[in-house]
Amino acid sequence: MSSQTPPPKYIHEDHHDHPALLPVIDLPIIDISQLTTAEADQNLRSALSEYGCIMITNHGVESWLLEKVGMVFKQFVALPEEEKLKCKREAFQGFGADPALAGDLLPVDWSARLVLNVLPQEFRELKYWPENPPEFREIVDEYGSKMVTLHEVILTALARSLNLKETTFLDKIGEPWILYARFNFYPPCPRPDLVFGLKPHCDATALTVLLQDKEVEGLQIEKDGQWFRVPIVPGALVINVGEQLEILSNGEFKSSHHRATVDSKRERTSLAMICLPNPEMEVGPVEELVSEERPLLFRKITNHGVESCLDKVRTVFKQFVSLPEEEKLKWKREVDGFEGYGTDPVPGDLLVRHWSARLSLTIRPEEFRQLKYWPENPAEFREVVDEYSSKLVTIYEVILKALARSLNLKETTFLHKMGEPWIMNGRFNFYPPCPRPDLVFGLKPHSDSTVLTVLLQDKELGGLQIEKDGQWFRVPIVPGALVINVGEQLEILSNGVFKSLYHRAMVDSEGERISLAMLSLSNPEVIVEPIEELVNEERPPMYRKVKYEETTHFLYYQSGRRVIDDARI
Repeated sequence: MSSQTPPPKYIHEDHHDHPALLPVIDLPIIDISQLTTAEADQNLRSALSEYGCIMITNHGVESWLLEKVGMVFKQFVALPEEEKLKCKREAFQGFGADPALAGDLLPVDWSARLVLNVLPQEFRELKYWPENPPEFREIVDEYGSKMVTLHEVILTALARSLNLKETTFLDKIGEPWILYARFNFYPPCPRPDLVFGLKPHCDATALTVLLQDKEVEGLQIEKDGQWFRVPIVPGALVINVGEQLEILSNGEFKSSHHRATVDSKRERTSLAMICLPNPEMEVGPVEELVSEERPLLFRKITNHGVESCLDKVRTVFKQFVSLPEEEKLKWKREVDGFEGYGTDPVPGDLLVRHWSARLSLTIRPEEFRQLKYWPENPAEFREVVDEYSSKLVTIYEVILKALARSLNLKETTFLHKMGEPWIMNGRFNFYPPCPRPDLVFGLKPHSDSTVLTVLLQDKELGGLQIEKDGQWFRVPIVPGALVINVGEQLEILSNGVFKSLYHRAMVDSEGERISLAMLSLSNPEVIVEPIEELVNEERPPMYRKVKYEETTHFLYYQSGRRVIDDARI
């Protein structure tokens, strides 16, 4: 490999044209100070409907502030590495490269970012906000205040342009809505045609306001199947429609598909200010924008709909494991049972135990619950778990219907194949610290005997690892996110289209860790086999019929084997 070639983890196989070879797009330029008339509102609507991306001038942000907010970030990235690492990224916020969330499956962006939650102020985590240069915080705070006004001006004008009450979009994103800052740094790359500063994407936002570098181009947008360079216009800001505004407007405004490229000799910076709805809000098309002529184009979404429960369900389990041992033993696991609190039994002395304890419960259907294993201390445990599991039923159904549609099946196919009622089990995992974490497993490598598993990780300590292509990878903690694992039953049902995930749990040398796995399983009377429509001459049946029984799977698991391996034809 040439010394001029970037490391393989950055290289995109479908190389793109050298940035300088693409045409420049003539984006509409909107004078924000003119948004006082119906004609100006309609011009804004027309521009965003056609392009999803515009430039704005006379936007109310003084030129000195534009200059200053760009300058303080350039000063930050010019600092020695050890100084920048004082604001090192942890999960979502802070400075660093985006994590490779898919292992080696997706190339890494040729960039680093400083990500900050700017507003509301009570959401800020100041440990990630640079103190060097000294004026950084003050400048970003002032710029953030200007962005609030700008977002409100644009969203009210867009509502008026659609003959809506002017606060409609603001009402729909909730109070308080969220403002993030993403300061992007793109170092030079000797082969800019092989990498992306940011790979092609749409923003998961209502609106994004972008301040470009003053001298070096890099933003590109796609229109009608063609990529274009976005020029630098002194003093202008770029507005991108995000996916959430596309949904709210029932498709009237299109989210902008865009990417960032890099230069072969010069570094580049940019600053994206991102407007997101309040995490508790459901985002769906505004009712007045749905009609016979323009039917409903999008379902309601939230991030995943469970945000309000995550901390509560973590807290009640942490409170439970902190109880005296004699109190926890009131809900003790039976010697040969699967429900209750304790360590997993190990048949014989030939197998190594896990460095963990679990509280295992049958959650749904309610008539399958054995409440003698459900803690009554803390007092709200049962109520919180019941609320959390109710919300997860919706998540399972949404995901399984989407997967069925993706395979051109009737959307209820997987749900029907699971039988009625299907089962939800809860596994509350507790991993105490271990002085030699390299010698033990919290949970040994395995795949789940489920259809899907929804995992809520610890807020602070990672421990989940997955295997891909013979290599193990750490799974990062992403605030507010849930991890979805494909289980063996879904692999069989899909005739191998979806692969069950081989994973393990590690422990920490100093800190204790918890997690909660919610398992969806077929009805115990159901025979699990490949769906008929997914079997043909090109893809013959890959698995025998299997009846999953908890006892059988557990014995396989403890012996380091997988039921699905014996089910393969």
